[in-house]
Amino acid sequence: MEEEYISSNTCGYIKIDRMFINDVEKLSKEYLRIKEILKKEIIQELSEQELSEQELSEQELSEQELSEQELSEQEPE
Repeated sequence: MEEEYISSNTCGYIKIDRMFINDVEKLSKEYLRIKEILKKEIIQELSEQELSEQELSEQELSEQELSEQELSEQEPE
């Protein structure tokens, strides 16, 4: 059985200090905060769009009913 070797493009260990860890934690928190803000904005925009489409369809329906009513009033008996 042939052994498999994994190569790396570094020539040693990458040193990680406390400052690096703190920076990563800050970035992670900032990412989650922004992600939540964007999610709320998208949901709000979609609900507004849905409401406007619903209002438009209601308006079209009422216009159609009005035109049908006008036609029925104009028809001779």
